[in-house]
Amino acid sequence: MVDRLKLIRRPGGEELYDLEVDPAERANRLADLAADAERLRAALPELRLDEASARDAERELSYEELEALRALGYLD
Repeated sequence: MVDRLKLIRRPGGEELYDLEVDPAERANRLADLAADAERLRAALPELRLDEASARDAERELSYEELEALRALGYLD
């Protein structure tokens, strides 16, 4: 069942979605699927989620970065 799940890890916590029944990621299933979440955590490399990385994740993108994302089709 793990292959249809999406685990999101961030400084504020974790979220787990069952993409087969909830492709819009509206229902966090972390509590319901704790064993599956643990298997996903074990498969991931250890992530360093410290204050500096959280600040970096929230910074504004430069013009060049925005243009690169547009060129890749991520932005309109």
